[in-house]
Amino acid sequence: MNRTSMTLNFLAGAVALALAAPAADAGERTRSGSYKTDKGRTGTYQGHVERAPGSVKREGSITTENGRTYSRSSSSTYDKDTGAVNRSVTGPGGKTRTATGTYDKATSTYDRTITGPKGSVQATTTYDKANKAATTTYTGQDGRTATSTSTYNPATRGFDTTVTGPGGNTATRSTSNTYNPETGTLTHGVTGPKGNTRAVELTPDRPQ
Repeated sequence: MNRTSMTLNFLAGAVALALAAPAADAGERTRSGSYKTDKGRTGTYQGHVERAPGSVKREGSITTENGRTYSRSSSSTYDKDTGAVNRSVTGPGGKTRTATGTYDKATSTYDRTITGPKGSVQATTTYDKANKAATTTYTGQDGRTATSTSTYNPATRGFDTTVTGPGGNTATRSTSNTYNPETGTLTHGVTGPKGNTRAVELTPDRPQ
């Protein structure tokens, strides 16, 4: 993945986090604002969330200081009677990834098939609600597996994640979130496997 794609995915993730704030069970919400990265890059973001019973649609975009706009959209449905879950995400490059599966409330397990431009993988996520953690096992078309475990860190208000690849190699990644209630600014940070860090500040527009 090139540096531009990494930056766009990072910003898209931060904007998605900002749009994930609690909302009504049904209805629409639109948000917009500005962002600034720790590298001094600036721009604006826009987002729209539409909720209905059993479904959520999100559309978000960022416009850089150079005037370029990149968009991301997602839609998901959940049938509480059957446990069926369907999700589709289209990224800034126009590539779409889908996930189709079921969620078992009794075991807090989510089984799904994830399909993207490069093929499909099977994924099983087990949630540990008591410890605010989730472990996912991915199985590729070649039968090889990888695992990812994420645990909520109350000190950073983010997640600490450890990924173990098919060969047994491990990598870690941590996120952090801080919120300024006076300005409404959300600061989202990521620390990668080599200790490299990235951060972005999202400041929402407020009524005049």
